Amino acid sequence: MTQRNAPLPPEGRRRLIERCASRPIAHVAAEMGISRACASKGVNRYRRHGELGLLDRPSTPRQQVERYNRILAEEFLYARTWTSEDQRRKGLAVWNIHYNYYRPPAEQSAGRRPLDYAGAWS
Repeated sequence: MTQRNAPLPPEGRRRLIERCASRPIAHVAAEMGISRACASKGVNRYRRHGELGLLDRPSTPRQQVERYNRILAEEFLYARTWTSEDQRRKGLAVWNIHYNYYRPPAEQSAGRRPLDYAGAWS
């Protein structure tokens, strides 16, 4: 199954590779209606991984879910005693808003300024 937001399905990537074998990537990208960067990424992935490079890669997070579950347990579930399931459910809704919008990143909590760790994402 192809990804919804993929600019080219696997068969389109195969055509891209075939055309780029004898012509410049920029010209082929313009013909196919994709950016040169996208075409270069596809060609390089094929050169590095072969046929497997043509397949869609999963877009699921690799680490974030585990981190969320650990922080949920540490900061919410075991931080206090809940008297009812309804109380816990309401508290979870409030905690999720805090976690997603107001809680500083772990780097900031460790006393680092945003400029210190901003380069890690570029």
